[in-house]
Amino acid sequence: MELKFAMLADYVTETKGGKFIIVGEFDHIFGTKVPARHQLMFLVARFEASVTEGSAHKLKVVLVDEDGNDLPLTVPELDANFAAQGPGKPLRANVIIQLVNLVFPKFGSYEFHILIDGHHKATIGFELTNAQPPRR
Repeated sequence: MELKFAMLADYVTETKGGKFIIVGEFDHIFGTKVPARHQLMFLVARFEASVTEGSAHKLKVVLVDEDGNDLPLTVPELDANFAAQGPGKPLRANVIIQLVNLVFPKFGSYEFHILIDGHHKATIGFELTNAQPPRR
């Protein structure tokens, strides 16, 4: 199984033909205080697998802070159904996960870990940065 790409964005949708429309890809979030709440973001990823790996898999997303602590995330384990793309081509799974009202306890680095069938397959890192100018 191979990760083709993974990212965070302000908005993502998929066309009937399997194309992604991605708006506002980012790797930084800015806040003025902590805990910080981010109202809406999308995690998008594409995976490919060989036919021998099968088409039915379980996908889980975990949010981790820079100290390695898991943070609460209300995304249930999902079915990742890999579909055929044509004769001789790998199976493909497009993943779009809408994340609403995430709370980050402190400024710093965070990562989303994507696991398929319990195995780590992707990491999407980002920063929560203080947008307030330092006081003098």
